[in-house]
Amino acid sequence: MLSWDGKSLDSAGGGMNFAGVGIQYGYLEEPGPAFDLPRKTLFACGGSMAIDAKVLKDVGGFDEEFFAYYEDVDLGWRMWVEGHECRYVPTSVCYHRHSGTSQKIPREMIRVLQTRNPLLACVKNYEDENLNRILGPAFGLALRRIRLMAEIDDEKPFRIESAPSGALGQALGIFDRAKRKLDDRIGIKRAAAADILGIDDLLANWEHWMERRAEVQSRRRRRDAEIFELFLKPSWCIEPNASFRELQEGLMKFAGLDRLFPPDSIPAPKW
Repeated sequence: MLSWDGKSLDSAGGGMNFAGVGIQYGYLEEPGPAFDLPRKTLFACGGSMAIDAKVLKDVGGFDEEFFAYYEDVDLGWRMWVEGHECRYVPTSVCYHRHSGTSQKIPREMIRVLQTRNPLLACVKNYEDENLNRILGPAFGLALRRIRLMAEIDDEKPFRIESAPSGALGQALGIFDRAKRKLDDRIGIKRAAAADILGIDDLLANWEHWMERRAEVQSRRRRRDAEIFELFLKPSWCIEPNASFRELQEGLMKFAGLDRLFPPDSIPAPKW
């Protein structure tokens, strides 16, 4: 897939990080010999793919509950889980206007999908043991991202260390006052609110997504370990913030994800 003017790549196959965030390989790179080799790929971008109609039906097609974003990641990943393959074919060329539709939609609506759908894809497609290992780090990073996006200017009202002198000695009164003040509202950035809503779409409908997961797992024909090399960049950190990167590295090490996945095989995406 080339950019609309043909000067750069939009996609030369897909991969993702361990938390399901998709990667368009080659995005913003100049076309060249490195992208002229056919190969296996985790998924095909929804903007340009061809799939056998019987295979599409057998695996259940695009997940309509995703609505948009990562529905192609989920479909490609699910195809591999259920025993099929997906291939990048460089002789097939198309031109794509990146975000041609989504730029007309309020950004917070897009962010809900971009936060929710990678988690849904993980819940559906990982094997039990691996899902158990990645969910904690994925939720931990999501919570840290919400904190960063919220941009809370003043933490003092929330810190007991900042309570007025002598207040801690009045045990009965301080909790009553705290309860009353918890009803007060503070502003929150739309990006943080969108992340909360996206995550809660999974948590608030947990039993439903466990049923959806069971459907996919009942048709499993391939182990996760055979698919992991197609992720391309399982350790990719999606936020430039240093504390976020430090947390990701710590969580991955704590959960053994640094040993579970193969090393990243491509540089970090440019976006």
